[in-house]
Amino acid sequence: MSVDQLASALVLAHREKRPAPRVDEVARLGLDEAYLVQSRVFERLWERGSRAVPSYKVSLVTREIQQLYGTDEPALGAVPPQHVVDSGSTLALDDLFCPILEPELVFVATRPLSAAAGVEEILDACLVAPGIEVPDSRYAGWYPLPDGTVTELVADGAFAGRIVCGEPVRVTDAAFLAGVEVSASFDGELFARGTGTQVMGNPVNAVAWLSRALAAQGRIVQAGSHIASGTFADPVVVRAGTFRADYEGIGSVEVSFA
Repeated sequence: MSVDQLASALVLAHREKRPAPRVDEVARLGLDEAYLVQSRVFERLWERGSRAVPSYKVSLVTREIQQLYGTDEPALGAVPPQHVVDSGSTLALDDLFCPILEPELVFVATRPLSAAAGVEEILDACLVAPGIEVPDSRYAGWYPLPDGTVTELVADGAFAGRIVCGEPVRVTDAAFLAGVEVSASFDGELFARGTGTQVMGNPVNAVAWLSRALAAQGRIVQAGSHIASGTFADPVVVRAGTFRADYEGIGSVEVSFA
C-alpha cells in the first residue's frame, strides 16, 4: 500500500468511526513516511479550506516506552483545534474509539516559538495549564499494543485523541515544573500520582524537543497552539464518569465521559 492508501484508510476510520485493521505496511514504513501519512490524514480531515492553528502532543517521553516502540526519541502528533476542549467538558464515548487517559501539563503558546526554542524562550512565550490528554487510536485493538511500532503510532497522529485544558498560568521557574506533583482521580477515587521529572526530566524539555522536531519538518509552534507535553503517570482506560487531575501550584482540570 502507498502512503496515500494508508492515509485514506485512516481518514475513512475517522469519518466512519470504524476501526482500521493493522497492516504490515505501516510497521515497515520509514519514520519520515509515517509522518507523511500523519500529515496527509490531518490535511484531508481538518485543513482543507481552513487556516486553523494546529495543536500538538508529545508522546513516548520515557526511555521505557520508547524501547517498547523500537525508537530512541519521542514522537509528535498534530491535534486539530476542535479536539482541544475546556476543563469541565463532557466527551461522548461514541465519538471516540478506545480512549485512554493521561495527566499532562499543557503549554499554551502566546506567540510563535523559534525553531530552536530553549527553556527561557518557551517559558516567556507559553502559559502552562493543568491538562488531561485522551490518547486514542484508529487501529482495532490498539491498547495495550505490546507489539506496536513507532511508525504505527506516528502514522495515526501519535494516537492523538483529545486535549483537555484547564486555566493557564504564567510559570517563570523551570525547576518548579520538574517538581510539580499531580494527583489523578476517577469519580473522586485516587488512581495515580506523578511528578514533572517523569516527562523527559522536565515537561519544558518536551516542548523544546517538539520545536526542534517541527523545525526539521519545516514547521513551527504557532501562537494559539496547545501542547500536551507528556504523561506524568501510567495511562488508564477511559470509562463513563469524571476524571480529575490536581497539579500542585498549577491548578486542576476535569473531564467527564458519557
